[in-house]
Amino acid sequence: EEQPGVKIIGFDHNKDHVATWAKVMYSNLKAKEYLAGIGVHWYGGLNVNNLNDTHNMAPDKFILGTEACNCGGVVYKDPDRAEWWARAESLALDILEDLRFWAVGWTDWNLVLGTDGGPNHLKNLCDANIITDPSESLGMGTLIMQASYYYMGHFSRFIPPGSKRISVTNHVETKVPPLTADDVKNGQPLVFLPCDGNDVQSWSLDETGSLIVTGTESAEGSDGYQVGGECADADLDGWLPKIQVWKCAHSGNQNWVVGASSDAGHQLKNTWTGKCMTAVLTSGSAVGLDAGVKVMAAQLLDCLPPGTANQTFRLSNFDGGGFPDNFPVRTAKGLCLQPQITRLPHFDVVAFLTPDNYISLIGINLGEKPIDFSIYDAIASVGSKTLWLPAHAIQSYQWPASVSTKPAKAQLSTHLTSEMPSSAADVPPVQSLLMNGVEKSRIAGPLPEDGETSLASPFTVLLAIGIAAGFLFVGAVELRKWEAGQQWRSMLFAADENDELSYSEFPAAEGLTEFSAGEGLKE
Repeated sequence: EEQPGVKIIGFDHNKDHVATWAKVMYSNLKAKEYLAGIGVHWYGGLNVNNLNDTHNMAPDKFILGTEACNCGGVVYKDPDRAEWWARAESLALDILEDLRFWAVGWTDWNLVLGTDGGPNHLKNLCDANIITDPSESLGMGTLIMQASYYYMGHFSRFIPPGSKRISVTNHVETKVPPLTADDVKNGQPLVFLPCDGNDVQSWSLDETGSLIVTGTESAEGSDGYQVGGECADADLDGWLPKIQVWKCAHSGNQNWVVGASSDAGHQLKNTWTGKCMTAVLTSGSAVGLDAGVKVMAAQLLDCLPPGTANQTFRLSNFDGGGFPDNFPVRTAKGLCLQPQITRLPHFDVVAFLTPDNYISLIGINLGEKPIDFSIYDAIASVGSKTLWLPAHAIQSYQWPASVSTKPAKAQLSTHLTSEMPSSAADVPPVQSLLMNGVEKSRIAGPLPEDGETSLASPFTVLLAIGIAAGFLFVGAVELRKWEAGQQWRSMLFAADENDELSYSEFPAAEGLTEFSAGEGLKE
């Protein structure tokens, strides 16, 4: 009563268990009265289904991204260009997916940090969008704009406060592809996840005692390709008794025997250490995830009496066959041994209606191939063909929501691309040009070598090249109070399919405008 403008945010932790906590807090009706919404951190993964479930429990309560940060320390584009760009991609994907699934905003933990990633009283040194170097000790200026600064610019420029999210149906990536042997790489920790029959849950035990992920010897994308495959490997150098996968060397730490048995199954014993594979419920930090995540990890511990549940595994398919050439390592609770592999969408988009009645659409391509596509507005019967989103790039479009069906009045006003530079020496130039009637601005270098809700504006995104994965979701949310009842607008991203559509091109405007680096993002 004394502070009516203060809003109380509940939870304020990782998304992997936000739905569990929200259910408890919202089930207490008295507590629910005082909560304005839920705060979430990015650590532990995207967890978009949890965000969706949390929203559906209380659609009148907001979800706000309250913390995200890349740690430890600062990564610069020289000499770690790929990691420098990957950090920016991770943050941008988290922003985009949070906004797609009901978040009303997103907060980075740090705006500016020093060259060491501090200050921090616990020495928890991290990265930031801007690094300050007053003495220019690194020779990169007093303010160093990280790749994440340019990625963040797409959201801060094109989605102003008061914007209203409009729904997107994404046909570029309509489903998450199953894991395959190509996804198995050196150093991935072994975990136990629900048995779903995917390729990376299939094992073979050869005559040398090597426990091999089936198919990795012939999978070109795997580090085990043509070197015998990827083997279960006792990590003798780490601080935890971790079991990981590594290209097969048939060494002692990769040698396993089927040990003591019981009616429930068998032990798997490492001959080098004399210890047994054990399913351990532990912190995500044990397998490279955030400490707030709980995982069932495979660890090497002292062998316990035969039949001990967390050291006893079924080494056969459900029909009893498969061993020793093609079998799961399965617990009594239906969890199967596999490498810990994080799957992310290669491509996704989010769209908003801005307070000044423009539509802003932001797309991200995390894949290794560019995407060719077109935009089609079914309501206005206008569109633009032959657009292009480079690999490892983010791209933004903006056009008036009230465009006429007459081509002369339909104009796509802005198109901005940020693309990974080809070398550490490249400062991303910004330029604005018109291409096929689309004003196109780019921060780019050449490709590298190596709360009331209303339903509005469904978008459709169709396949341009062979990339598959992602999420499908339809919905809308208001960042500030906004009157419902917006005109239904259908957007179509298409490739070959667009030849069947009847629509006019966005008309090309005249002129080419050059900007200095970063200038296009200052707004």
